[in-house]
Amino acid sequence: MVNTMIRIKHYIATLLLISIITILQAQVTTSPYSLFGAGQIMDNGFGVSKGMGGTGIAFASGKSLNNLNPASYSGLDSLSFIFEIGTYGKYTSFKSSSETAKKFDGNIRYLAIGFRFTDWWAGSLGAVPYSSVGYNINSIEYVDGDLTPYYKTFKGEGGISQFYYANSVNLGKHIALGLNTSYLLGSITQTESVSSISDYDGYTLKKTNYVNSLIFDYGIRLNTNIGKLNYSLGLIYGNQKNLKSRSNIYFGTSDDTVELKSTKTNYIVPQHYGAGISVSNGKNFLAGFDYSTEKWSVSNFSNLYLKTRDGEKYSFGVEYNPRQSVRDYGFRNLYYRIGGYYQSTYLVIDNTPIDTKAITFGIGMPLKKKLSLVNLSAELGQTGSTKNGLIRENYIMLHLNFTLNDIWFQKPQYD
Repeated sequence: MVNTMIRIKHYIATLLLISIITILQAQVTTSPYSLFGAGQIMDNGFGVSKGMGGTGIAFASGKSLNNLNPASYSGLDSLSFIFEIGTYGKYTSFKSSSETAKKFDGNIRYLAIGFRFTDWWAGSLGAVPYSSVGYNINSIEYVDGDLTPYYKTFKGEGGISQFYYANSVNLGKHIALGLNTSYLLGSITQTESVSSISDYDGYTLKKTNYVNSLIFDYGIRLNTNIGKLNYSLGLIYGNQKNLKSRSNIYFGTSDDTVELKSTKTNYIVPQHYGAGISVSNGKNFLAGFDYSTEKWSVSNFSNLYLKTRDGEKYSFGVEYNPRQSVRDYGFRNLYYRIGGYYQSTYLVIDNTPIDTKAITFGIGMPLKKKLSLVNLSAELGQTGSTKNGLIRENYIMLHLNFTLNDIWFQKPQYD
């Protein structure tokens, strides 16, 4: 009877999750670098890792979920049912060689649940953004052979969402394997429009690409105790996948709008792999370092000013909790986190590499008499450069994550 009730609660939670993850399909970003390909590829990582520079390939899921390695879910407690929701807000200052601009955006970042099926099998399912597109570029140009000016605007919006189901199995006490099955779904709309300043006729060219595909990622996690410390090694891998796509194209003027013959746009999920190491005392200290790479150099965007390269990311993070006993509350009960990362993106524009670097700070606030957590982190970073007429983005991003832990299996207590 107890097992039946547990299964029912799992199904209810799953249906609840499926009913609300559709809000994630409209991801929000504001970056001119989302102009290319599938847009700006979003960083993975849930609440804890966000305060540690996005580090976590070797970490185990425990009181919180860790989606950076599907093998991590083997660390979930047998009585736990975890529901997580993450949100963010981002303030960005854009600077070119001559202009500046500022913008704020924010949204729900992810939704996920995690639980253990048996002593050796655990899993998680949820929705996270894979990519996001958001740009609006305006310019004044002139008709060839004439000095007649006109406005030209390039606008993009949309993105791709990732709905995943991950499984992790234990092979003994020191080895866990993981498989992540994801369905990518979304649309990207790009609009080119010209508006007349004098007698020049304007037009609008609008193309919407609809993308979907099934992808797989794999992970392994090894851990062992040496003295009073626990050491872990995490490895992840995903093979290259060509995404399925179809498009609708419309050309319109002030007199008429016609549908043009659709063209195929090639989107890929590149081959990617990574490794992470961590050390913990099992009580109040955790530190880790990650390296990952994505083989984007096989992509070709047919742009004379754009080259692609393999992307790389280096990250580190430390977590410390000064609590000495379960009776400690206040500041001693908080989890303090710090980290940073350096990422070379796949974009090289006019021979200028587009890189991102950031430092992160975070705290985890346990709820009294509960295993649930509220995680808050800040990320201060920089993307791009003002060289060769490009744009540098300086940003501050706040992440707020709620982890509701063990709320399904608590036994009623009576006074």
